[in-house]
Amino acid sequence: MEKIKEISLGKVQKQVPSLELYTEKENHKPFTDGNVYAFINFKDSVNFIGNVSPSYGLDDIEIKTISEEFGDLFLIAGIGTKFTGWATIGYNVGEDKLVQFNTNGKQIMVELNKNNQEKLVGIIKGVHLNPPNLFVFRWANDTLEVSNINESMGFQNGYVALEQSDGKWLLKVGSLSQKNSESYYQYKGEKLIRIE
Repeated sequence: MEKIKEISLGKVQKQVPSLELYTEKENHKPFTDGNVYAFINFKDSVNFIGNVSPSYGLDDIEIKTISEEFGDLFLIAGIGTKFTGWATIGYNVGEDKLVQFNTNGKQIMVELNKNNQEKLVGIIKGVHLNPPNLFVFRWANDTLEVSNINESMGFQNGYVALEQSDGKWLLKVGSLSQKNSESYYQYKGEKLIRIE
């Protein structure tokens, strides 16, 4: 494999992790197709993240530095494409190790229910046959739980998008097969309540 890019991810525990991207040697610039493999270099060790752009090449890869606490984790960064899932990389301070999980979409930390506890939300903007959707992550004791909003609301052919209005985060939901089907929901505690 050949290294094609290296990105600094800020400072974590007085260390500066970097993300390294590689492709097969037979690929040539501008690397617009082919697989792209990601590794994170942190604390003198290199950890394999995975094939972050299966056959889509370098152009479609997005890298997002997060730098926020989420439960016992310090979230470092996310990487993915609009066509694939997103890998989220975090650091468990207590166990002194890197942690990786899939957020299904681009990550954002938001306070959904005004309880001073930010949740991690994976946002899928929608592409091809995949409608816009949200995945909400939260800690329940030591377990990371995820809620697929489209599924949990029972949509067969629906979409979900995150919007902000007057400082509040709202979920706009609707049907792809029905016009004027949009409605808005807001978290109250851990429940989604429709706004009339």
